[in-house]
Order: sequence, then structure tokens, then C-alpha cells
Amino acid sequence: MFHIETSGEGATTHVTMVDDEAKTRASVLPNLGFDCYEFVCEISNKIYDILYYEPGFPSPGARVTHHGIPVLAPFPNRIRAGRYGYAGQEFELPRNDHDKNAIHGLAFDRRWRVASGASSEDGAWVLGEFQLSQDLPEALPLWPSDFKLSVTYRLRGRELSSHFRVENTGEGVLPFGLGTHPYFRFPLKPSTPKDACKITVPAEQLVELEETLPTGKMTPVAGDADLRVGRPLGERSFDDVFTGLVAGPDGTISHRIEDTQSRVALEMTHGPEFNFAVVFTPKHGEAVCIEPYTCVTDAINLEGRDDVAFEPGLWHLEPGQRREASIVYSVQTLDDA
Repeated sequence: MFHIETSGEGATTHVTMVDDEAKTRASVLPNLGFDCYEFVCEISNKIYDILYYEPGFPSPGARVTHHGIPVLAPFPNRIRAGRYGYAGQEFELPRNDHDKNAIHGLAFDRRWRVASGASSEDGAWVLGEFQLSQDLPEALPLWPSDFKLSVTYRLRGRELSSHFRVENTGEGVLPFGLGTHPYFRFPLKPSTPKDACKITVPAEQLVELEETLPTGKMTPVAGDADLRVGRPLGERSFDDVFTGLVAGPDGTISHRIEDTQSRVALEMTHGPEFNFAVVFTPKHGEAVCIEPYTCVTDAINLEGRDDVAFEPGLWHLEPGQRREASIVYSVQTLDDA
């Protein structure tokens, strides 16, 4: 019913989880940031390739942050000018955002280790690990403490779950932010008109940005930035940070993409650990990103400022302390949802 396949070599090595009965599969790239770049479902003899990736990906030299579900840690999005202070020390990161800011952490394009992968009657799964001191030791001076990040992807039916665990493996306090950058095909079926596809993000507030960085202010969502009720994107482009995410009765936060013509929906759910979400529309117009973050952009520089109207959300882990979080992606038919 379930099985694991491994193929390719070097940067293109991928591990694929397969559910034969449900006709679903998902693939991760251990040597490219443990990016889950493929989640495919067959529904009524039609193939839905849920995640966007460019033709030919993965390929040597490809930008991982443009495909699949990049993992962003120990900070998501940007740190202003790559500079920050923490626990009485000053740090400077490489400015890999057009030479302006540091962006998307230290692990998104690095080689991860596959700790385990197997299948049982409960599904197929693969566990990847990244530890700063082991997998990128030259970056240890860039962050206040060593850390180990473990990510488990599990496929069962039309549901793909991801579980994250971070541990402070260093001697000092660890500041940490976690995010993902999923690229969802939009529309879910290429033949669907864009106006027949809509997204839902249950956010009450919009973080004010200047040149992609937070000012510390926020405003209530309004107009075409109010995505609490399913809304077509139209011609609106997004690169916006939302907060005030509202949970449902079960305590989870749910984002949706609905293809009303194909009668198929993608639902992404997570817990309140992720209280920020970036909505981003790439210029190619074939995808939309709904990015859950545990902290806001540039959180490490916003903490402690009196003029910040929201809690930046940065985690502070003592040596040996762990934090966990999960995100679940499920494909549904609208008639059954």
C-alpha cells in the first residue's frame, strides 16, 4: 500500500513516498534543503500536481527558494542588512537578498541528512536532519547558538504532514524562527481560469512594510487584502505579511485554495505556533505562496522595541530545550469538504 523510492544522485537525489491505493506521492530533496518539491494526487483519473516547480527542476544551480516547500530556519524572510545584536553580541550574516538583507535562514539550500525513512500500514515517511555545527560549521559564528532541526514528512492518502522539531544543541540561548515557503500551483488545475480559483487566509491584521521590512505597525485587513473569505486573486500581486491568524473550533488555523471549476481544494492547517503568514505571488503567475511563520520578518531586530505593535514571535531556547510544530496539507474534493 505504501512504499519509499530513492533515485537520482548528488543535488538531484530525491526520496519519494508513495501511497499506491490513494494514488498519491510526495518527493523530498535531501541535498537541497530537504525541500519537498512534489505532492501529486490522482482524483477521478485526473492528475493534480499541487506544488509548483519549474520544468527540469531539480537541476544543479537551481534556486531552491523558487520551488516546492523550502524550509526557512533559523529565521524566515529577512534580517535588515544582515545585522543584529543578541545577548550582548553583534552578528552579521551574508546579504543574499540582492545584497541588501539576509534572507530565509541558513538551511534552505544545504545538504541535509536522511535519518530514517520507511513505510507501514500508517503511511510512508522520511525524516531529515540539519545541525549547524555538523552540516554548516563555517556558519557557527553567524548565529548565537548551535541548533538541530528535524523535519518529518509523512504521506497517507491525500494528506501530507510535516513535523518540525528544533533543539538547542549549543551552550548559549538560541533565538529561533521557523517558516516554510510553499509554492502552490494557482489554479490547482492549469486549465481552470484564475477567476475560478480563490484563496482563504484567516488573518485579521496586515503588518506594515517599508521596502519588504516591518515598520512595527499593523492595520486591519481591508479590501482585496482581506482574505478571510475565499477571494480570487485577480490581477492583485502580493508580497505581504499577515498576522492575527484566527483558529477554528478545533484550535487549528486553516488556509485554503479552492479550484471551483475542477471541484478540488488544497487545505493547509497548522497550530497557533505559526501566527504570521506571508502571501506572495511570483511574477510568472503560475503559483501562490502562503507561508506560515512562527515569527515576523526581522523579528530579531524588532524584539524589545517600544514602537512595535505586535509580539514579534521569536523563540528563545535554553541549552537542551526543544520546540515542535506541524503543518498538514490535504487535498479534498469540494463536494466532500
